[in-house]
Amino acid sequence: MLSPLLMLLTLSAWPPQAGTRLDQPVPEAFTPAERKRIAAEAKIDGRIKVYTAAVSDRYKQLAAAVAADKPEAVAQVLDSWMQVLDFSLQDIRTHAGRRSKSRALRRFEIELRKAIGALDDLRVSVPFEQMQAVESFIGRAEKIRAAIVAILFPN
Repeated sequence: MLSPLLMLLTLSAWPPQAGTRLDQPVPEAFTPAERKRIAAEAKIDGRIKVYTAAVSDRYKQLAAAVAADKPEAVAQVLDSWMQVLDFSLQDIRTHAGRRSKSRALRRFEIELRKAIGALDDLRVSVPFEQMQAVESFIGRAEKIRAAIVAILFPN
């Protein structure tokens, strides 16, 4: 017969946790709602869903800034978007494992690929002064996407 203390300790450890709770502060590049959702998610797949939505939102913000011909807003969105991508890749590398093929991670890669392609198409509408920043962003975003593909499909 198990003692009540041993039963309590056994039940408190069930179900086993993967230890994927985020252990670092979420950058200011995320909206307050995104930061709250990321901090509340105990599992990496939930956080990846937030990152996927953030990629889509940043592209929409960038398209709106380009359409409104606001160069300072374009620069801010590109910077914010890159911080989101850097943070998400760091979190995924730390918590998803080397052979993760989760649906959330696959959808994130697909959404990122679509956003990069759409940004490449939008590049012709960007003011000349910011063309280099957009091209640099596309190159860095492609590297991040390649790292995610490497996690999904390791050699």
